[in-house]
Amino acid sequence: MMFSVGAISPNHAAILLLFTGAIPRELEADDFRTLRPAPADAARRFPLLLKESDTDDPSVRQFKAFLTALYIAWRLDVAVRVDA
Repeated sequence: MMFSVGAISPNHAAILLLFTGAIPRELEADDFRTLRPAPADAARRFPLLLKESDTDDPSVRQFKAFLTALYIAWRLDVAVRVDA
């Protein structure tokens, strides 16, 4: 679902961000259609909810960095290539 799937398209990235809770999930059914492409006001409507913590394990930091990359790619409407 996240790794070994080839390039992650912006649509796939948006679903992963929702699935992991990296962006708000309180959406109406019609709002799902607005996720692709990312709306111009995505930063306001769908802020990235991940925050770094001093208590994060290094693997947690790496996973948060990966989700942040997905968020940026989704907002820019570009795919993320994962070399796993």
